[in-house]
Amino acid sequence: MEEPSYLEELIRGGESDCVEFKSERPASDKKYLKTVVAFANGKGGHLLFGIEDGGRRVVGVPEDEVFRMMDALINSVADSCTPPIVPAQRLCTLRGKRVIELEVLPGQNKPYYLRREGMPDGVYVRSGATTRRAEPEQVQSLILQGRNLSYDEQPTGAPPLSPEAVDGLCRRIGKRAGKTVTPENLESWGVLVRQGENFLPTHAFDLLAGRSTHFAKVCCVSFRNTQQGVLIDRMDAEGPIDEQVEQALNFVLRNIRLRIRIEGPNRGENYEVPETALREAIVNAVVHRDYMNQSPIQVAVYEDRVEIASPGGLYGSLTLERVLQGASSYRNRVLAGMFLEMKLLEFWGVGISKMREVCRAAAVSEPTFADDGESFVVTFRRQENAGEPETVLPPPPVPRRKLTANEVAILNYLKEHESIANRQARELTGLSVSRVAALLARLAKEQYIEVSGEARTRIYRLSAALGDGLLSPSSEEEKQEE
Repeated sequence: MEEPSYLEELIRGGESDCVEFKSERPASDKKYLKTVVAFANGKGGHLLFGIEDGGRRVVGVPEDEVFRMMDALINSVADSCTPPIVPAQRLCTLRGKRVIELEVLPGQNKPYYLRREGMPDGVYVRSGATTRRAEPEQVQSLILQGRNLSYDEQPTGAPPLSPEAVDGLCRRIGKRAGKTVTPENLESWGVLVRQGENFLPTHAFDLLAGRSTHFAKVCCVSFRNTQQGVLIDRMDAEGPIDEQVEQALNFVLRNIRLRIRIEGPNRGENYEVPETALREAIVNAVVHRDYMNQSPIQVAVYEDRVEIASPGGLYGSLTLERVLQGASSYRNRVLAGMFLEMKLLEFWGVGISKMREVCRAAAVSEPTFADDGESFVVTFRRQENAGEPETVLPPPPVPRRKLTANEVAILNYLKEHESIANRQARELTGLSVSRVAALLARLAKEQYIEVSGEARTRIYRLSAALGDGLLSPSSEEEKQEE
């Protein structure tokens, strides 16, 4: 019997989200059955018996046990997994020893689970090289996949929307799209669900209108070295998710270098990581992340790299290898369509190829991509071509408007105190609740301060990028609050 070359490749790669080794059939069938279930719930996978657990050594299955073991494995899977899973079973000779392979394909009837444990306890998923019980939000995501539905198109369960809320989103999307957008357009795109004369919000509506939960945001941080340690700058990009893209991109640009090249009479300016590639990576993270996962997108700027991590990993049966070959799959179909309408996406499924092409054209390293089932990470290298004749300068400061006296008072208060709440700001300025809320919202939007907490518990902290000097109003006329 021939030695399959692909098995050698699997063994060299070691255990992963799609590969697991067993030196023998475990005494408890559950130890491999839960992995079979996890493979069916994910991208599929290969379970190899006769390979040392956690290693790469071929130990083989004893010749007198091979066929009995093959029958037992198939019968156990058939008796224990629901909906039915039918793996392909192969007997191979590898390095002169017998190896049994179970290949499990991605399932079409998710979620799969162990019959004896039932739903949802018997649902398992793969996280890297580990099989673990699915979290409640992962079970719900698998249910939607099994029904060929996307989370963003589902109604939120909230009451019907006011005409003002619907019209507000129509105007904002219309402005980005460069055309008139009606409630009927939003309904046809899956953003609204009609109920008689009213419209119900979907999750897509809440995300596009900035009405979503606290974890639907982009957490941005910048560190002084190559590891998490000394924090230079931080910001949470919140609000409508299309606006989060611009906020996160501006954060990265202010924390990387602008390269200036002078060749004769010509002068060129480019960021050390191409702006277009960064924008594409952030757009992809916002559009394709798992919004049922209660983690934010993470954007981290280090001394040598920029990392953009999107919660949820690749969707469905999509693998990293297929993604790099140009394949695509959409977890959030409505959001992807809306980003196309708003011209934040150019075409379906070209994001990764565009990032690579832009970096090649700029003569910097292409980004690298990683998926561990929990998150999808894009990494850009910094400080390249350092030996070339060029000057490296920080990006120019963002133009700031003149501050009012009340705004300056709040910022100076925050330089001496950890945080401020609406009540403290009212006492400091003498303004009403609504006027203080508007003032704080304006400072947050312009990245003077950062916001955390919900409604009554909301507090405000000074942005790490503001510096240490005390502020003062720029002119006498700015001392009056508008």
